[in-house]
Amino acid sequence: REKLLKLWQRKKPTVIFVSHDVEETILLSDKIILFSKTPGKIKKIIQIKLPRPRDNAVLTSKKFLQYKKIILEEIEYEN
Repeated sequence: REKLLKLWQRKKPTVIFVSHDVEETILLSDKIILFSKTPGKIKKIIQIKLPRPRDNAVLTSKKFLQYKKIILEEIEYEN
């Protein structure tokens, strides 16, 4: 994650990142697109409004934990 964040900070490219790791996704993303189960359709789009640069300290912030709760609830609701 740290290497990807450093690369992004230098070059600022558009990156499409596919992950099942909720914390990593929040840490690295500005926008998260959640897909439904089969057939895969966009279920929810979440704008991540956390300041940059981000580091592991953000993992315990109130806003980060709120995003995590929203995403986990969306995932659990579908199971």
